[in-house]
Amino acid sequence: MQFNIIYTPYTVRQLNLFLISLIRNTSVQLRLVSNACPPDEVALLHGLAALAPERVSVLVHPTSDMLPHPVLLNELQEMETGKYFAFMDSDILAMSDIQPFLEDLLQENAAVFSGSPVWADSPVLSNDHPKAGGRFMVTEDGFCLGGTYFAIYRNAEISEIRNNSGMTFSNYEWAAIPSDIQHIIRQMGIQKERYDNGKVLNILLQHAGYRCVYTEEGPILHYGGLSRYLTVLSRQEKAMAYHKAHRGGQEKMRLQAEYLAQALLAIQQDKPVPKMPLSAASDTSKTIRKSLDHCIQLRQHYRTALQQIGL
Repeated sequence: MQFNIIYTPYTVRQLNLFLISLIRNTSVQLRLVSNACPPDEVALLHGLAALAPERVSVLVHPTSDMLPHPVLLNELQEMETGKYFAFMDSDILAMSDIQPFLEDLLQENAAVFSGSPVWADSPVLSNDHPKAGGRFMVTEDGFCLGGTYFAIYRNAEISEIRNNSGMTFSNYEWAAIPSDIQHIIRQMGIQKERYDNGKVLNILLQHAGYRCVYTEEGPILHYGGLSRYLTVLSRQEKAMAYHKAHRGGQEKMRLQAEYLAQALLAIQQDKPVPKMPLSAASDTSKTIRKSLDHCIQLRQHYRTALQQIGL
């Protein structure tokens, strides 16, 4: 099983320990996908891959402009020739091996989803909520919406659904969904104003009779939003727009991303981790602190190898 991990510009340096956790703690194959990363970061990806060349490879997409996430997912799925199409966000930390935990689930399900962000209050989409946003993984009735944080599909089944429906991993406004697909979604009682990446495909997968499951029992921790924060932070002219866009319901995500970026930089520089400010504290603060301790241990174990590749 090979997981695709997509890297956007200016994220590789501060997110390297997430990849190290996958190299050290798991047995899965990993493909590091550069989505318009600058040359110095591509070189870092190659250096990281060389730490476990039998399991880790690098794919540099030829685009000079960063592609939207679902566009790249569509391309990667079309390239996949193996039994599974799998991917995860670049800010997911593995505390132990994920493959044994996944094998049982994949025997019974055509797709497995996990990785709800630490800042998300609940993965459950209420019946009266108008939009099926990314953080919502299941409905109140237990129907699996899935997501694109951490996903594994049986490749033959997801190819079948894409080919038969013409739908992709893109997000969809209700008005943009073809009438025959709208009819299916209405029949299933999941009509919303908008569906985040992959969710329409996941609905159609289950309509076709395939089972999907969402679980949080696996040994992973997803920070959530950190990659986007780092990419935008590097573009000062967009930073204020990001902050404005993530006020209100997702303010917690921005505050935690801001703190975690500082904490990971400190670990990278072998400096003490700053204390989490009260503004970023939440019920998950202890979990975050434990994960940062794990990152410190990874840094200590791999310090010499990472320094040799410029990290």
